[in-house]
Amino acid sequence: MMNDDEKRRNPGFKGKWFVRYNPGEFEYREILCALADIHEELEESRKEAVYKWVIFDKQAHAGQKGFSIETGDAWDMRRCTPPMNIKPGKGDLKNILLAHPALLSDKRWETIHFTAAALFLGSALRTAGVNVSFLKLIMPAASLNEILKGENGNIDLLGLTLFEDLYRETREFLDRLANANFSGMLAGGGPMITLNPLQSAWHLPELNLLVRGEAEFVLPHLLNAINANDPEALMESKGFLFQIPGMIIISDLDHINRPGDFSGFRFHLDFLAEGSLEHGLEINLSRGCGRGCIFCSHVQGRAVRQLPVETFEQLLKVLGGVGTFFQKGSDPPEAKAAPYARTININDDDILQDMDYAEKIFRLIKEHHYKLWGVQTSVNSFFRADHSIDYKILDAIADGSLYVDNNPVVWVGTDAFLKERGKRLGKWIPPEAQMSELLDAFEGRGIRNYHYWISSDYDTDWEEFAREFLYIYRLHSAYKTFGLMAHSPFLVPYPNTPLYRQLLRSPGLQNRIKYKQILKAGKPIFEFPLVERVETAYPHLNRLLSNEQWGNRLGFFDYIKQKDYLNAFITLYDFLKQERLSFESAHHPESPRLVEIEREIETFIENIM
Repeated sequence: MMNDDEKRRNPGFKGKWFVRYNPGEFEYREILCALADIHEELEESRKEAVYKWVIFDKQAHAGQKGFSIETGDAWDMRRCTPPMNIKPGKGDLKNILLAHPALLSDKRWETIHFTAAALFLGSALRTAGVNVSFLKLIMPAASLNEILKGENGNIDLLGLTLFEDLYRETREFLDRLANANFSGMLAGGGPMITLNPLQSAWHLPELNLLVRGEAEFVLPHLLNAINANDPEALMESKGFLFQIPGMIIISDLDHINRPGDFSGFRFHLDFLAEGSLEHGLEINLSRGCGRGCIFCSHVQGRAVRQLPVETFEQLLKVLGGVGTFFQKGSDPPEAKAAPYARTININDDDILQDMDYAEKIFRLIKEHHYKLWGVQTSVNSFFRADHSIDYKILDAIADGSLYVDNNPVVWVGTDAFLKERGKRLGKWIPPEAQMSELLDAFEGRGIRNYHYWISSDYDTDWEEFAREFLYIYRLHSAYKTFGLMAHSPFLVPYPNTPLYRQLLRSPGLQNRIKYKQILKAGKPIFEFPLVERVETAYPHLNRLLSNEQWGNRLGFFDYIKQKDYLNAFITLYDFLKQERLSFESAHHPESPRLVEIEREIETFIENIM
């Protein structure tokens, strides 16, 4: 038997399930609970059967648990009587609104008006003859007018990209949408659905359709099958749950859709609103990452899948002929071209995982007269298997003509600067000598390099934190092109990561996990933790990492953003001193060591003032 954590990672429901019930007798969640009880045994005892029919009827099965089970190798409509109409009552699903939730506090959304996922999914739906529109859904959604009125007012299906970080805002939005009597169907995809389909089905029961993974090649087929009122055709696809009152269809829910062949894919951008690409194109060119960071959910898998370079070139040609490059209200559009229209932002986790592929992409960008904002990669990509620097990669990304303002930029997933911290995070971090060699190479080629920094983890102490920040300061002082992006003060142990499982195995570490909320349910398998972060064992270090202000001073990370390292060190010293005083009053055995660290920081501050 699987434990609850294994069930979360292995949701089961293999094969094709057709579930019927009377909505007057059973609630949707009640059916989900019953299915959770029987699915393992049924999958094992009848694993040779392709189809599983589960019929819930309290009157017909009064002496049993309220349901009967039949299985078969071929589809048989006689087992589904009375006939159930899976087609929505108001007609075909023709008008689709793809909504992507976003927070205004996330500054990236100031220049992103159209997502990479919508570029692919919208194109696939247009190829299938569906009318598509896109909405950046600012959370918390202040108004429903964009959905219920205006050009989006005739929506047959609203598709939401769902993230566990935005679950509570999405939950509030769906409640308000229901109160506004939205009559269309609701579909959900994205990381939360992909990694936690059963929990999503329970906590978001409004969703009629949940699709795991990447839906470019799945959703058009599902919509065609629904419009044709054909359950058998519906179940030709995998990795989804479809439900309307009285019926649930589940098809291979243990499967995650991760398409690998985009050779025949065609982009159709006539559904873009005017001005959608004023700030350039957002795109994924490769999906999946084979690295072993313990804090990563690998939502796109570990195998790297790439968009064919020929398909990317086709997209560049299509982009050159659409009016969305121009600013709103321009008449004629050619008279007022948006200054950043011909720019591209590659959203891949690490475009440099395959340098031969990356070079072909870079060449096409230049040939078609586009500019790249920068290159996102891991620090590991610059080193060969023997940990020597790969200068071929550095030379390739140093070409200024590839970038906006002819200024090479690389965003580096360094995450930790100390080897021992990197080891805890599942990353190889170059030792100081090799890091200096890499930064020298960046400096010599004029490549601005901005490094992500996860500033703490479950085992961070004051000594290590101070040592790492001192090292970062030395790099900042020595290299003009070096930059720090301290966007992650704490490590976030998402439920589907090796990190979360590691923390749960240790009672001492388990208590360091801070939750926004634990979503309760009728059974443990449906419960879902909304994780916020994992803290250190030091209360005042946690306060520093939370960017708390001390007196009339700014927070630690406020000073880092201003590149005011002196005041950042003074703030560090203030919180360290409070920790030391607290330890001394409690006669903590670590007090002498904190005194030493405090003196070292004090001396350092005096030297740089």
